Amino acid sequence: MKVTTDPSGLNISAITRYDATTGAVIETRQPRSSGGDAAATLTVYYTAGTNSQDAACGNKPAWAGLLCVTTPAAQPGVSGLPGLVTKRVTGYDYLTRPATVVETVTDAGGTQQTRTTTTAYTNSGYGTDTASTTISGGLGTAVPAVSITYDPATGLATKSTAAATGTQALTSATTGYDDFGRVVTYTDNDQASGSQVNTTTTTYGNTTGLLASSSDAHGTVSYTYNENGETRDQATTMTVSGITGSFTAAYDADGSVTTQTWPNGLTQTVGVDETGDTTTLTNAANGRTWLAEQQTSNIHGQAVTDDYTAGTTYGGHRGYSYDLAGRLRTVNDTLVATAACTSRTYGFDADGNRNASAVYNPATDGSCQTTTAASSVTHSYDVADRLQNAGTDAGLAYDAFGRITTLPSADTGNGGGNATLGYYTNDLVRTQTQGSSTFTYGLDASLRIANHTSSAGGSWTNHYDDASGDSPDWIAEDSTGSTWTRNITDLVGNLAATIDQAGPLTWDVSNMHGDTMATAASGDLEPATYYLTDEYGLTTSGYTTPGRYGWLGANQRAHDDLAGLTVMGVRLYTPRLGRFLSTDPIPGGNVNQYTYPIDPVNMSDCSGMCSGTTSWKRVYRSSWYGIWHHWYHYWVPVKWPVWNSRKKKFELKRHWLRWDVYKRNARRTESQQRCNAGREQYRQRTDRQYQEKYVSYLFTYYEKNFAKHGRWTYWSETYSQN
Repeated sequence: MKVTTDPSGLNISAITRYDATTGAVIETRQPRSSGGDAAATLTVYYTAGTNSQDAACGNKPAWAGLLCVTTPAAQPGVSGLPGLVTKRVTGYDYLTRPATVVETVTDAGGTQQTRTTTTAYTNSGYGTDTASTTISGGLGTAVPAVSITYDPATGLATKSTAAATGTQALTSATTGYDDFGRVVTYTDNDQASGSQVNTTTTTYGNTTGLLASSSDAHGTVSYTYNENGETRDQATTMTVSGITGSFTAAYDADGSVTTQTWPNGLTQTVGVDETGDTTTLTNAANGRTWLAEQQTSNIHGQAVTDDYTAGTTYGGHRGYSYDLAGRLRTVNDTLVATAACTSRTYGFDADGNRNASAVYNPATDGSCQTTTAASSVTHSYDVADRLQNAGTDAGLAYDAFGRITTLPSADTGNGGGNATLGYYTNDLVRTQTQGSSTFTYGLDASLRIANHTSSAGGSWTNHYDDASGDSPDWIAEDSTGSTWTRNITDLVGNLAATIDQAGPLTWDVSNMHGDTMATAASGDLEPATYYLTDEYGLTTSGYTTPGRYGWLGANQRAHDDLAGLTVMGVRLYTPRLGRFLSTDPIPGGNVNQYTYPIDPVNMSDCSGMCSGTTSWKRVYRSSWYGIWHHWYHYWVPVKWPVWNSRKKKFELKRHWLRWDVYKRNARRTESQQRCNAGREQYRQRTDRQYQEKYVSYLFTYYEKNFAKHGRWTYWSETYSQN
């Protein structure tokens, strides 16, 4: 199957080949591939008899039809760079669940490197509940072996334990449930002591079953429903301990938020057009406009104009244009303060790699011009979409698994010198070094970033209120936990405020993209400080950067790392390149294995695994059901994709699903639709157990990063129909 975008112009074609008998994917080609090269990926399945493609995949009748190996059609053969990874499933258990996966690659020096992932499962039923996961070999710091304990009576996961390694001690997290299987307690680190102890307690309404409150070490959040004529079990009031007043919300007939009021009196008003696209967002308090934004979109839902204003000197207009592949090509950026237009342009190759960018200063009359560039940068890539060590990227270095280990100063977010990066064996960041400073990261029992320390002094520990999300609910700002910062999210689920142990409160106001644009102290009549970044997250000249949450701050993507980098879920991101520094853990989330969304205005990738619509578009273009940000708990009828082994496809079946099993609701948004479409090839070339494991894997990250707040049924339907 060949899919061509803009045949008479860009002529970008991607090819997928299927097995004529089984319909399984056997080859995928990136647009720049001519076939038989490193831009083509071959997939081979086990066979009962001999296998002409790969002898090791033959004579395995018990595994016939299951995934055997995924490999590049050829190695790049680029001098000074490693080869590409070949991934082979070398063992399945008696229920044909993948038990051993071996990844092999030849590094730049010609030495073969091997990484082995071993997974054991529970033997209750035919599910894919993981009992333990161990990664051996590979490069970098050893990842703790993780084991999961389940309640034998209910099958619910009660404990996750990360074994001790040479760099960190054993750590475990515990979850408690009530008689209905609802989460009632969660402790993120059983070994913590003193002020680092964090146990979250959740209560529910006795007659409604709705979430009543959630309390952790530093506060309580309580919810009230169905006020002011609302009858759909929507949360209408949320109170937060330590903050005077409450958050309130009102909804339209579709269940979308139309207004939200914060405890400080700020009112957020949302405007939506007939297509459901958010067009206006106004934040006002004390008779002052804190931030007002208005967008117009093209027929594809992409913003083409964005006007924002606050006070008398802050504000501007941005105009966006895209090519027929949906890639951002030009930004015309006019600031109110200067009344002059700066233009930024971007170029891409067929695979979506950003190979050129330029900045154009205003014309003599202040208007936009793209004739004479003030600065420009070009980049080159090999056939495997790897940024090359040339030009401004000179000095770039990769390890055998395709992770950037040396990032030139010109490619860092702050231009403060080359950055040296170290990783865990599962590709998560372990160390960042720039100049004389080094940050070192530790992992918790869920293999999330638990803490980081600085060689210059300082220690920070993330504390979570559930087992799945990667946005901390509070952060210990020292090794003892005696100083801390609590993150407060509003009824929409965006970061609204932070409060520390001394009581000072800071309000965070974000734009439609989810960027923190302004901050204000609790008693301020209007924001004291405004911020501004470009479309990829670089700070605009003349503006400062918030201490922790700025670009995508509403989603709690922290940028307080060294070198101006951002830990974007499971991968590091540099705004200078608009690019991740390691490969996508599950191919298909973006147009290639390294790139950030090619439309950063309307899309984001907060998990490092999959692009999705940005904050306010994501929120208000969806329907809402029940409570946001915490657990939902009814038994509800949903359509669920069930594998039909005879027809070799998923079919929708109605089931009663206990919502708390996955703890947070998911909803149908462009985010999920894009992810599902991008991962179609992955789903087709895997067996039933891989499919189920993949779904569970995505749920874990969607629950807090993408899908805090919506309708589970919609996402399930979208997934099953692809």
